[in-house]
Amino acid sequence: MLVETPVRTLIDVLRRVADRHESGYSYVNENGTILFESFYDLHRRANRIGMALIAHGLEKGDRLGMILYDSQQFIASFFGAMLAGVIPVPISPPPARFGQSENSLRHVAPIVGKAQLRLLLTNEHLQPLLARLDGQSAVCPILTLDTLLRETGLHHDCPSVAIVAEDTAFLQFTSGSTSQPKGVRVSHANLVANIQVIAQHGLQATQEDYCVSWLPLNHDMGLIGKVLVPMYAGMRGVLFMPPDIFLKRPLSWLHHISTQKGTITFAPSFAYGLCVARAGGKSIAGLDLSSLRIAGCGAEPVRCEVLESFAQMFKPYGLREEALMPCYGLAEHTLAAAFSPINTGMIVDRVRIEALARGHASPVKNEAPAGRNEVAHIASCGRSFPGHEIKIIDCEGNSLGERTVGEILLRGPSVAQGYFEDAGATASTWCDGWLHTGDLGYLAGGNLHVCGRSKDLIIVHGRNYHPQDIEWEAAQTQGSRQGNVVAFGFEDPTIGREHVIIVAETKLAVEHHGQLRQAIRTRLLETLSLAVDDVHLVPPRTLPKTSSGKLQRARTRDLFRSGKLGPTPEA
Repeated sequence: MLVETPVRTLIDVLRRVADRHESGYSYVNENGTILFESFYDLHRRANRIGMALIAHGLEKGDRLGMILYDSQQFIASFFGAMLAGVIPVPISPPPARFGQSENSLRHVAPIVGKAQLRLLLTNEHLQPLLARLDGQSAVCPILTLDTLLRETGLHHDCPSVAIVAEDTAFLQFTSGSTSQPKGVRVSHANLVANIQVIAQHGLQATQEDYCVSWLPLNHDMGLIGKVLVPMYAGMRGVLFMPPDIFLKRPLSWLHHISTQKGTITFAPSFAYGLCVARAGGKSIAGLDLSSLRIAGCGAEPVRCEVLESFAQMFKPYGLREEALMPCYGLAEHTLAAAFSPINTGMIVDRVRIEALARGHASPVKNEAPAGRNEVAHIASCGRSFPGHEIKIIDCEGNSLGERTVGEILLRGPSVAQGYFEDAGATASTWCDGWLHTGDLGYLAGGNLHVCGRSKDLIIVHGRNYHPQDIEWEAAQTQGSRQGNVVAFGFEDPTIGREHVIIVAETKLAVEHHGQLRQAIRTRLLETLSLAVDDVHLVPPRTLPKTSSGKLQRARTRDLFRSGKLGPTPEA
């Protein structure tokens, strides 16, 4: 049993499990072997890293950049920095598809400069590439973890550094799927508040739980949800898969759940859809998902159709529909803001599309007939946690009643402190004690339903279209790559409305592109009554994504408008 000691900082959480040899983290290597490290051994290694950072000259409040592919090195360095009072700054590694080119540094350089790092830890093969940051941003020393430890040669414990709950625990740079990254200042108090409510109320976690995850650790759902929450709950363990392995072999995620008797996992909608697309025959033979009590879905709008397909596909392999758990959260709220209740499965609200476009979530009765293009299916993300609040407001700041669409606002101890060195963005996002999320949603029966992001809305002739709905319909057209379609709009004064663009990846030969463009246009006209101005087709792996696999709409729009996305080949 865990010793019940007061938990005020993340260091308290680490020390509470520091004597445990039987539970900890497991890491899947490229060759499929699994390496286990107990919490006891992790605490010892983190102590050595913390001492090495202090010996290297880092002091309390200094910022340590971390671009580490190796999950084991990442976790030990994260806790080592905290023990030394240093603020970790997780940064997404450069996308592999850009190789060693300067283009691969475009998302790294702004973060390195803005965070004012004292030191950047990375892997050996990335060190030469990151050295090219000189001239692109403020430069700091760049070391591998092995070099840092070898230089100091220290093996004794890190000296105690005075840390209080209000201190910044780490900087979580937002993924940049809709804007330039901003560093969220997450305090120890924020972290403790959020991991407590996730573990106790959201997951009802016990020491018998076992988590399986492929999520990148530089992302808040991977780091907080899959590293910190299991440690706080004292779970028997967590299995970490490298994201690259999941993307190459998505069903390996489910097979690890099966072999490890995993009880908890989380992923965005696209991951569940990818598993459905790849499932079949020998690929899922022998799979047993009966141990899985929670299959969470978050980090992007929940696609009901995707989760329903996943549930049906894997029901014969022991998956319970009740395990599905849509949720809602964001980095500015540390992580989670609302969880669906355990063992209820996905609760779907059927609303009229026409009314939703006008801001009203009018329910469709089960007995009322409705055409496919008349009804939207929106998943409930549950309620806020104890001590936390959710409200919906209109564009003038007025609170809205149930089933009225507006911006989602959040309040409570999980709400972060603001953006690092960005007073303007902080003032516009944290107002009068409320966090303005920029997300659209409505309450129904006290449960939160998320519709999309207000800044991504496409407005045509006074009607609001959520890009996720457009992307979903376009992706169903044969020839387009599911999960690899982006929709956006921009004001066009020549036509007096927004110009609507679809960018879709395809493997089809050039001579078939004309047919695919027309098929996408026809489908969107039939299903959403939307006339698209341009369908732009690009080869696979063209669309920019975050490290967690989310499409970057703003980045795609910028590339398209600057002519850098690549021309549409003509048949």
